[in-house]
Amino acid sequence: ASNPRPAADDKKHVGPGSSITSSDARTAPLTMDSLISTLESTLSTSPCGIDGIDSEDDGKIGTISTLNHDFMASRQDWYGASLKYWDDVKPTVDGMLGGYANLSPSDLAASNKFLRHVQRNKRPDLQFGASCECGAGIGRVTKGLFLPLNFTQCDLVEVSAELISH
Repeated sequence: ASNPRPAADDKKHVGPGSSITSSDARTAPLTMDSLISTLESTLSTSPCGIDGIDSEDDGKIGTISTLNHDFMASRQDWYGASLKYWDDVKPTVDGMLGGYANLSPSDLAASNKFLRHVQRNKRPDLQFGASCECGAGIGRVTKGLFLPLNFTQCDLVEVSAELISH
């Protein structure tokens, strides 16, 4: 199956009064740098612009390149801190929901209602085949939603060995 690229003069609407032109779309591979460069040039002339505050040091967010550079530089620290946090969380529903275990039944019921609504009203042919719970923790969503809906396969993805062992 081929995935045709847009013609060189195709434009994509990205906001009020702005567009991105896909010049050289057939020959130039899309890279993170080229995407950032295109977004920066578009946003610098766009009325929406980039506006925000960096929550870590209350400094203004500069460009997308700066934001991406800062994220990439701190990514290992961020993921390491995240893993340590989840390794230290009690492997219970209360631990997974940050002390709000009482919200789990209504959360699961609302998700069930949504999926059933989609199946009944939008996609009557929808079969609950495979599911994937990313950031599965102790498998709360798989146990409380996917298995009761009779999904035929449930895959769980979790990075914390502590949580997997429970």
